[in-house]
Amino acid sequence: MIVSQARATPTDISEDCTADILESLHGRLGRLEDLMKVDYKVHDGMHPFELTLKPSLKSKEWSDDNTLFNSLRNNKGKAYTGDIWVNPFSGINKVTSVEIQSEMRVSSVSNGMPCVLVMCLAKVNNVDVILKLRQVEKETSDFTEREAKNAMKIALDIGVSKIFPELYIMFKITVGAFTKVRRTWECIGSQSLDELTSEDKGNPNWRIQRYCTSLLNQLHISGYVHGDPHFGNFMKERGVSRGAYGVPIIHLIDLDEVRPIPTEGFSIGYYLMILDYQAFMFWNNPRFRVFQEIYFDRGGRNLDMLAKVFNKAWVDNTDDEIEIAFGPYPFNIMRAMSAEKLRNSIMDQGVAVKKGKTYLTYLSSLDNEAIRIKFNAILDDSTAWKRIEDRLLAAWRVLDPEAMRMTMR
Repeated sequence: MIVSQARATPTDISEDCTADILESLHGRLGRLEDLMKVDYKVHDGMHPFELTLKPSLKSKEWSDDNTLFNSLRNNKGKAYTGDIWVNPFSGINKVTSVEIQSEMRVSSVSNGMPCVLVMCLAKVNNVDVILKLRQVEKETSDFTEREAKNAMKIALDIGVSKIFPELYIMFKITVGAFTKVRRTWECIGSQSLDELTSEDKGNPNWRIQRYCTSLLNQLHISGYVHGDPHFGNFMKERGVSRGAYGVPIIHLIDLDEVRPIPTEGFSIGYYLMILDYQAFMFWNNPRFRVFQEIYFDRGGRNLDMLAKVFNKAWVDNTDDEIEIAFGPYPFNIMRAMSAEKLRNSIMDQGVAVKKGKTYLTYLSSLDNEAIRIKFNAILDDSTAWKRIEDRLLAAWRVLDPEAMRMTMR
């Protein structure tokens, strides 16, 4: 397979980043032809484009950590140029310019690792597009590639494509030509959505949570797990209520950790499904705060204590109706592990044993439908949520009584 080479422009990656850190984005996208059996030449869809800030956008409208916007504004009035790929199935057509309208969010972490991430709203051919830009570093140089592969695969799979926002564009660009610091950014642009509000996520609005779990159900039935489906990774389409359960149409976002459910060794697939549901229950969910309280105890990331509390709650639990909500390890430790590492972990005699049986034995007693039924029953039952919280609090009280006093629980 022949992949077109990057043009020698001032923004060429070769001028600011060695080849061992990152190849040209369009070169890597070209490999998707083999990886995903795409029936057209990806590099044929690459075109030069310009990236600009909306002229009326003022520096006070973005955060101090947003180095991307600062670089764009300091480019002496010139647009940065690069190569852009446009999803031929999106209807966006050829793109010659992308104008950033506003900052949405800036983070120093992406996918649980240090990485500058800028989320913003842009105009692409008069279409609102959400841009997810990551600053390229050696340690995180494969993040966008991995998400791009997942995004492409999902976009071409009719069974799951509607679960996620529509994929529009992907590009790479280097900024800082007139400063001492040059930075390379990679971007995936997709359908513009609105974040779920506090009211959407609140206790009384069980319909939103049911809608979100129905998307997880559908994803699993289609043969995939998400890997990080916390409440912050669900967004809604704009407009009046018109979706299922009388709520807006909601989509899952963030394709970093999406992967097919393993077809060999069903128990590993079951475990990955369980981890998805646990992530939705325990993270960024206002109905269930204790998990995050333990994790962020004393101003830090108390992962060791969280692992101990979760394991003890699992060992001590005798309530069969909520057993599936627990396990030997918290979901955020396990989600990115390979199938082999997962298998070894759930057979670990020192950690994953309860009443003389390994967690693998428990998983072997389940099937796809049983997992969905059990979790959906828990998510619809506020008393079940309370029992789960009580188990975690009881374990935390034994393992770290000082922390319990500090939180007045």
